[in-house]
Amino acid sequence: AAINPFGPGVWAYAVGLSTNALVTNRITEWQPTSLRSVPGMLFFGSVALVAVLIARRGRRVGWPSLLWLGFFAAIGTYAIRGVAWWPLGAVIAVAALLVPAPDDESANRPERSDRSERLERSSPLNVVVAGLIAVVCVLFLPVWRPIDARVQAPAGVVGDAPPGITQALRTIVKPGDRILNPQAWGSWFEFALPDRLYAIDSRIEVFPASVWDNYEAVREGTDGWQATLARSTANVVVATDDEDAFVARLVAAGWRDVYHDDDGTVLLQR
Repeated sequence: AAINPFGPGVWAYAVGLSTNALVTNRITEWQPTSLRSVPGMLFFGSVALVAVLIARRGRRVGWPSLLWLGFFAAIGTYAIRGVAWWPLGAVIAVAALLVPAPDDESANRPERSDRSERLERSSPLNVVVAGLIAVVCVLFLPVWRPIDARVQAPAGVVGDAPPGITQALRTIVKPGDRILNPQAWGSWFEFALPDRLYAIDSRIEVFPASVWDNYEAVREGTDGWQATLARSTANVVVATDDEDAFVARLVAAGWRDVYHDDDGTVLLQR
C-alpha cells in the first residue's frame, strides 16, 4: 500500500480522515454504526453469529484469528463505511474455523481411499454455484441497459446523478457559471459538466469548516443567509426534492425556478 507517490502518507491520510470531526459530524457514512439501520443490524447480527460459532466450536481458537476478527469488527463498529471490510476479513477466519481438526476428521470417519476423497471434494454443486454467479454477472453488465441520453450513460448505473437536472444544467447554465449545488451531487456535476464551477463535492475534508458552515447557513435559512449567498457570487442554485422550504425562500428572494422534477429544482438569479 505504500508503493505510491505519497508513500506511507496514504495511511496518515486515512487515519486523519476517519478522525476528522468535520467529516464524522457531517457525513453519515463516517458516523458510528448503529442498530437503527439495516446495514447496522446485519453487521452486528453477523458479528454475533461469528461469536456463537467460536463459542460452540468445542476447541480453543488461536489468538491470531481472534485478533484478526476483532480488528475488522472494530473497523465496522467505528463507522458505517467500515462495515464493508467486515465480510472481506471475517470470511477468511470463519472458513478456517469451519474446517475440522485433522484428529477430529480421523476419529469421526472411516478410512477412505484417495480417490473417494477427491470425488467428494469435487462436488458438482460448486460448479453450479460458480456458473450461476457468472451468469448473473453477465446479465447485470451495463451493456444490456439502454442509454439514458440525459446523463449519457447506461440507465440505472450511475448513482447520485439526477438525469433531468443534469440535462437542465447542460442546456440552461453557461460555462463559467457558479453553481451552489447539493454536496452529494457535486462530484457527478463536475464529471458531467466540467466547465461549470461548483461550490462543493464529496471531498469533504478538502473544504474548510467555514465553507460548510456557510453552505448549511444558506440551505437552512439561518440569519444572514442571503448575504452569505450573495458573497458566494453563485448565480445558479440546485436544490433536492426535500428542500421545498429552501426553494420557497429563494423564490421569495427573487430567484427564478427554471426547472424542477422528482429529483429537485434548478433556480437562476433574476
